[in-house]
Amino acid sequence: MSPNKRFSLPALFTALALWLKQFSALIVASRPLRAWKRFTQANGPTLCGGIAYTALFSIFGALTIGYTVFSRILGGNEELMDSLLDTIDDFMPGLLKINGKDGLIAPNSLILESGLTLTSVIAGVVLLWAALGCMSAIRRSTRAMFDLPVKQSNMALAKLRELAGLGILGLSVLVVTVASVSVTAAGRWFIGAFNLPDFANWAIPTGTIFISFLIDGAVFLLVVRVLAGVQLPTRDKLLGAGLSALGYGALRQVGTALVASSASNASGNFVVASLAVFITLLLWVNFSATIFLVVCAFAANPTQAELDMATPIPGQQPLVTIANQPVDPISQQISRNRALILREILVALAAFQLGKRAQRKQAVKNCTEAGNKDRLTV
Repeated sequence: MSPNKRFSLPALFTALALWLKQFSALIVASRPLRAWKRFTQANGPTLCGGIAYTALFSIFGALTIGYTVFSRILGGNEELMDSLLDTIDDFMPGLLKINGKDGLIAPNSLILESGLTLTSVIAGVVLLWAALGCMSAIRRSTRAMFDLPVKQSNMALAKLRELAGLGILGLSVLVVTVASVSVTAAGRWFIGAFNLPDFANWAIPTGTIFISFLIDGAVFLLVVRVLAGVQLPTRDKLLGAGLSALGYGALRQVGTALVASSASNASGNFVVASLAVFITLLLWVNFSATIFLVVCAFAANPTQAELDMATPIPGQQPLVTIANQPVDPISQQISRNRALILREILVALAAFQLGKRAQRKQAVKNCTEAGNKDRLTV
């Protein structure tokens, strides 16, 4: 074995090992993995479990208040009421007993007494207090992702924020319902008026999905800003809204199929079916909270802007200011390492090429010597 070959292969392996090490460091320092690190450092899984736990005690109160108010507003419009129930079923599959499907709550049981009595007032206050429990868990968890103080000194302002958050979620359901009905009616009229072919009907569900995407993104922004009181740079607002909307859209599709599968497998046994729907709903709320908090953690790790009023979680690399601009030191270190990676790769390639050239020369020399020996032998 030639000396050049012994030099070139170790050099190549060393350069590849260095490249893999730098590449793995680049991946670990990427924004998504740093977001997941922030999520775990802030006890994100535990917070998601807390949100799911409080949601189980808050869902009935929130649905009772919201459904009672919407039934008074919508009145006798059966189409909108049915669409409202379908929208709630899309947001929380398996919760309502509608369209012949198993569920935990019958819609008729969600309406409070029409008369203003002491009993109805007390029931409304109790249900509202229970519904605000979930909003409080979401507010505290969101602020924890941004490493902000969980407890606010002004308790009245905190409760007003929680009440506003509850109103945001309720209005989002109503807006999705009205928008879906409007898009469906307008699409059918447009297709019929212009005698469009049947395949044009795909535009109706596409428009509905697009509207749901926009509303999901808007809900994320409003919950973070109004409920949690966190200000985000514009770039992080758009990224967070888009990621949360994608996550919720995918979760709704998977959740609906999962609930339908669990209900069909447990059909014929009321206790088992109710327990399956209950557990599935608990998991669905937990996954929803996970998506929301992970996106919050992603937005809390900006690369070009610094969050107002936020400081890094202990152990997280803070932003530094260079030329009056916030810069992530991890990104700066990665930028410096790129030149080192490129240099090592070029050195390894050059050594490999030199080794191959030396091998060819040695092979030619060996062949020449072997030929000379053959001639001398003859």
